[in-house]
Amino acid sequence: IRCIKPNTMKEPLIMQHNSTVEQLRCAGVVAAVTISRSAFPNRLEHDIVLDRFKALWRSKAQQREALETVMELTDEPTLQSKCMADSLLTSAMEELETMSDAGSPVKAFVMGITRTYFRAGALEFLEAERLKRLGFWAADIQRIVRGFCKRRIYKRLRRVAVVLASIVRQKLATRTYHHMRKAAITIENWNRRIFSKLTLITLRRNHNATRIQTLWRTVTVRAVFVEQRKASIVIQTLARGAIQRPKYRVALHQFKEDAKLENQVMA
Repeated sequence: IRCIKPNTMKEPLIMQHNSTVEQLRCAGVVAAVTISRSAFPNRLEHDIVLDRFKALWRSKAQQREALETVMELTDEPTLQSKCMADSLLTSAMEELETMSDAGSPVKAFVMGITRTYFRAGALEFLEAERLKRLGFWAADIQRIVRGFCKRRIYKRLRRVAVVLASIVRQKLATRTYHHMRKAAITIENWNRRIFSKLTLITLRRNHNATRIQTLWRTVTVRAVFVEQRKASIVIQTLARGAIQRPKYRVALHQFKEDAKLENQVMA
């Protein structure tokens, strides 16, 4: 713990930068920070590393395989977190590995018991990669959300278009129906007119034929009636003659007898 005086006047809310920096330099704080920053300037706990940079796993299969391997090696949570963080950072910072003079690879981080120590620029690289991966995920989420919104708008527009199309089709069908109905009525009127005209002509022909037949039958029946009346008159004449002739003879004979008696009486 270092106590630093902000100003020599011992007044509040006043900061003298030169005096403050000089006190930090004399207390060795600047040198300690410089030394700390020269080798491993950043450090994070293993759990924080796993939670913050879990987006840098290459795939779910790699994460699952690493977890299975760690579960087989140890059951201690601290060692499990350390091994998982080591696997994650090794795959994420493979580009930052360098070769030492002895020919062995030098990683951009060092694993401690509870913390991970990062060399200069390693944490910035991880943050940049994390932001890239989050950007990809954000773009994917935006794509899904935009697709959902566009599909919903499309479905709504399609539903409206279907309703409008049905209304338009209904109007067109109604108009076509009225035109066809009017045309059908006109055709039926002409058909009925022609049929009625033909029927009238037929009726007229039948009526004329009926009148002719009536007149012909009248003439024929009248001629038959005249002949029959003549024949009946002749028959009646003959019958009356046949009936009256015996009576006439009897009357004539009686008259002659009466005449004879009168003549005898007078004689």
